[in-house]
Amino acid sequence: MTPGRLVLRADADVSIGTGHVMRCLALAQAWSDIGGVPIFVMSRGGDLFGERLREEGFDVVSLKNGPATAADASETASLVRDAAAPWLVIDGYQFDSAYLDQVRARARILVIDDLGQAAPCADILLNQNPAIRHLTGSQNRDVLWLVGPRYALLRREFLGAPFRRELTAIGTNVLVTLGGADPPNMAAKILDALCDGRLQQVQATIVVGAANRHISSLIKTIERSGCAVRLEHNTARMPELMASADVAVAAAGSTVWELAFMGVPSILVIIAENQRELAAWLETQGAMINLGWHAEIEPADVAAALADLLVSVDRRRTMTERCRRLVDGHGSDRVVMHMTGQALRLRPVIQDDCEMLWQWANDPETRRASFEQHAIPWVDHVKWFDKRMRDSASHFYVAVDLNESAVGQARFDVAGDEATISVSVDPRTRGGGYGSTMIRLATARFLRAAHARRINAFVKPSNAPSLRAFQKADFRIFKTTRVDTNDAIHLVLEAPR
Repeated sequence: MTPGRLVLRADADVSIGTGHVMRCLALAQAWSDIGGVPIFVMSRGGDLFGERLREEGFDVVSLKNGPATAADASETASLVRDAAAPWLVIDGYQFDSAYLDQVRARARILVIDDLGQAAPCADILLNQNPAIRHLTGSQNRDVLWLVGPRYALLRREFLGAPFRRELTAIGTNVLVTLGGADPPNMAAKILDALCDGRLQQVQATIVVGAANRHISSLIKTIERSGCAVRLEHNTARMPELMASADVAVAAAGSTVWELAFMGVPSILVIIAENQRELAAWLETQGAMINLGWHAEIEPADVAAALADLLVSVDRRRTMTERCRRLVDGHGSDRVVMHMTGQALRLRPVIQDDCEMLWQWANDPETRRASFEQHAIPWVDHVKWFDKRMRDSASHFYVAVDLNESAVGQARFDVAGDEATISVSVDPRTRGGGYGSTMIRLATARFLRAAHARRINAFVKPSNAPSLRAFQKADFRIFKTTRVDTNDAIHLVLEAPR
């Protein structure tokens, strides 16, 4: 079953920034990846993000009423009712308990709340920041708390980006990103810092968001400065820019999780009160440097911090490693699992899975169900695994449960406009009913990632559990055939037209 529609209520403008909409976009992408239909409901920001959201295939509804009013709540509740959406996602500090109480009768509510203040009105509270303060308010209701960077919401353009970071002895490439609005125009101070004599070899890119009102003055200042600085407005190349940056200077908002995933050594400036604790915590982890409150920072402070970090390859290496440990990129999928009650999610196979898959493959029952029954030598497996990891025609996934335990694997080998699926499960989970769920998730994901007319599966007639799992996942028996010297049942799944 598909998860149905998901209504996401978030706004964007100069005062509140763009982060609320952007992290809702990440969650919407994950919902769409399992076959759901996201609908964005906005009172402000539709002019900034409507085109981007529609390019993703998402509907955008502009409210007639002002944000966070009783009329807004009534209109949003009606939209949720008409969409028959099981879940409503709300992201924004302006939505108080009265608003949430008014809309919650129409659907279950997930609140994305960095402050932990909306819990009594939420079914799920998502706070991707660490649990810095004691969170209260859940005494009267059974609230599910999803707290910490393991739930960081990353858009899919980051998940497909390279994260292998080549560290040079002296860094020269600086990225400046201060959120969608940058109300205090911190970019102007940083621009002054980039023209400091200590940074003569630096090449910098300043990214300004869709809601930034200082673009014209920044362009003029850059032109007068003569420094090696370029400006990008509302860019779609953030993963590429982060991947090529030696160091970033960034606002301590939700962008920190993207920088952490990409392993970018970063210097943080605080441009909103709600960023203070996160910036301080990231510094205590040794992941990022906290320069403090924007009004108290001088250009010389930024220049000194950049100059020190750019020449310290060991410190940059440590920061990259600690950032990568904080965010693994699967936060959105974890959240969707909790929302839908899915038992499994998929992740790409990684190098560390090699031995685990070899052990699964050599399980005696697995070998009996295979068309080649001899045990697989370790050396042969490593060669096969490395080849599959390099092969663009091979799509390879591991299924994990809510405890992050791997329970099975699914692989698709593409030939022309068709693909063949191969699956196996951890012998310890055999009989747990994971087979059909894993096959259904894997085929849906594969068909979104690749162009295939049909997926084929081949099963031994004696392998009744596997045959049932494929049929339960909507494969149909096509014919009987032979695979090598074995009888086989050929099943197919036609791609939706």
